[in-house]
Amino acid sequence: MARSRKESLRLMFELDEDQEILRETIADYVNEKLIPRREELDKERVFPHAFYKDMVEMGFTSIIIDEEYEGFGAGLFDVGLVIEEIGRGCSGAATSLGATFLGIDPVLYFGTDDQKKRFLPRIVRGEIAAFALTEPDAGSDAAGVKTTAVKTKDGSAYSLKGQKTYITNAGVASIYTVFASTDKSRGPRGVSGFVFDIDPENPPDTIQFPEKFDKMGINASETREIIFDGFEIPAENLIGGKEGRGFLHTMGTFDATRPMIGIIGVGIARAAMEEAHKYAHERIQFGGPIIGFRALQEMFVDMVITVEGARAVVLDVSRRIDNISKGGAKKDITGLSGIAKVAGSEAGRVTLDALQATGGYGYMNETPFPKLVRDFKIFEIFEGTNQIQREQISLQLIKEFGKGGWIERPLAEAEEAQARSPVCGAACTAELRRTFDAYLDYATSRGEGKITSDQYNRFILADVQIDLETAHAYSCAVSRMEEEDPSDFNNLCARIYAVEAASRCAARLKRLVLGACGSEAFQELEKKAPLSGLDEFAHTLLDDRITLGAYLENNILG
Repeated sequence: MARSRKESLRLMFELDEDQEILRETIADYVNEKLIPRREELDKERVFPHAFYKDMVEMGFTSIIIDEEYEGFGAGLFDVGLVIEEIGRGCSGAATSLGATFLGIDPVLYFGTDDQKKRFLPRIVRGEIAAFALTEPDAGSDAAGVKTTAVKTKDGSAYSLKGQKTYITNAGVASIYTVFASTDKSRGPRGVSGFVFDIDPENPPDTIQFPEKFDKMGINASETREIIFDGFEIPAENLIGGKEGRGFLHTMGTFDATRPMIGIIGVGIARAAMEEAHKYAHERIQFGGPIIGFRALQEMFVDMVITVEGARAVVLDVSRRIDNISKGGAKKDITGLSGIAKVAGSEAGRVTLDALQATGGYGYMNETPFPKLVRDFKIFEIFEGTNQIQREQISLQLIKEFGKGGWIERPLAEAEEAQARSPVCGAACTAELRRTFDAYLDYATSRGEGKITSDQYNRFILADVQIDLETAHAYSCAVSRMEEEDPSDFNNLCARIYAVEAASRCAARLKRLVLGACGSEAFQELEKKAPLSGLDEFAHTLLDDRITLGAYLENNILG
């Protein structure tokens, strides 16, 4: 007998009882309270105060705050469970909540004890926060900050001058973290972070919030500029108590928050896919529901494996970052969090296929699809564009590869997964990793520096790594169910994803070696580690896709 979706998720992601309750509670709230108001919130274009009040009362604003400051002290994994469901309901509302998490994170991670005591409990009690970094000339280039913070003559405060832009929750929040240059001569090492509070109903004259931006999507969040004109911040509000740490604080904060961006993308994609799948069962054409058409089933197969794979890798990355943090290890997680951000946010492209699957119906504004399509795009831009993420992913990969030993842990995990479930696709991901190792070793040793110096080659590396880590996380998660039936929904999805990821990655690796080393070198490498070795895993691919299509014809997602 097939497991329920609830049971499958519990096993795949090893949820404890509290985490199950957390996920179910927020899912019920989203179904009952948020989704019915989704279109209304989008049209109102204002901060969703009623939603935020509910989040406070249910304790969800407390989730990231340490217990000693009145919070729950949960990790990124638990945040992911909550934010995916809220993103499924309304990504604008999820953004408003997520912006508070982002706004207080620099204090949570880098603040002094006094700063934590003064500001963290206020988030628990329901105050709203905002994170002010982006400027007209400084977005992904966080080191390009031009806003200045000059110490007053008596040294008791810093006077801010400058302009921030595209700041979520600006004008609504009462607590802000802001980044400004305290020493222009030091470039990024002269940027410092500050935390301050204001009364949003009566801000001082030295800080202004112009009219909110008219955005393409996520309209249930408010986005404004902030103009500082001599606004003074007490010196004790310098985050961490030292100047020049702001750039490191912003990068460290983003490392921890990018998975949240990714999981909202998964939520948006889920909403579109599930709505379209339901419609495909209801829409009658040529004597039957359109879900009966094989071509449409193929579209849904692609949507399903994209969404399920993206969730798996974002939650896996979140848990890995939590474990690193608990262990106190000083490890670079920038590339890891970038993988979660890219995989999750780009899963949002499913919204376009979902709209296509519903035809003219989905093009109507009375349906959820136009909003979902408008909403997803910003998550590929938030917190460093996905192009910037690919750069960071590849640079960290090259760095880790240079140290050696990068392959042992994931290979051991894949072998354990294969032992638990021979039909989950883990054998394919293991072979893909071995092939990637061989080709990367060859390209870096024979490519005369073309891998590290050429951005296109680095982007190829990043895309291979993203696909590989997604396939790996997904197959390992599914293996925990220990389900031996190859036609099980989860085994089908993970196996299809792994095989198709191997095919995509083989084409990329061929381009990489040909471009960096030339055709003769490629032929030499192919004799030692032929890419065609990955093809053996594809022998069931067509049958698997047909079987999954039939499942989608006979079952409703969600």
